[in-house]
Amino acid sequence: MLACVYFNNVTDADRLIRKVRSMLKAKKQPAEFKFSHSNRHTRELLLKETAKFSQLVNYSVVFKDSPNIKTYYQNKPLELYATLFWKCFSLFVSSIGTTQLTTQLILDKLLSKSEFNRLATMVKSLGNLKISEQKNSLGIEFQSKKFILIQASSSSCGGLQVADFVAGAIRRSYEGEKHYMQLFQDKINRAYELK
Repeated sequence: MLACVYFNNVTDADRLIRKVRSMLKAKKQPAEFKFSHSNRHTRELLLKETAKFSQLVNYSVVFKDSPNIKTYYQNKPLELYATLFWKCFSLFVSSIGTTQLTTQLILDKLLSKSEFNRLATMVKSLGNLKISEQKNSLGIEFQSKKFILIQASSSSCGGLQVADFVAGAIRRSYEGEKHYMQLFQDKINRAYELK
């Protein structure tokens, strides 16, 4: 599962997290919000605020019993990640319209530097885009739009915490619990399912 949550301003996600913290009014709050470690009230609150603050949501999901997994991606986790990233990214790019600004894309810091560069090479082979390696990021040009792709720790990035909640809610909906996803349903733009 890979979720993409788009904010007009890079600080909007951090403002959302601060607002949720102030609304919870609990003396002891987690250093980082995680869907799997939160109670129902916190999940509902954060997802309702996501519906207010975010512009759109795209996601890619893979079904583990899929014939494609067994045929193409067996024991190839980075290749699978690249495919899900590419699908999510291309859906996102087609949704945002024309822009002259450079859009920042933030991935959770799961990959080593070499894996991050391999991911870029794989994504480049999947789509007609230009990638330039920079010090701690990758520059991407696609459909006349410019992006900076970086990795960050979710503990220091509100956007990644929001994406974790969105991904958790979407995952639950595929398991039959649709309540959480319905809280931001109107922001879901497009989805890709690898079956």
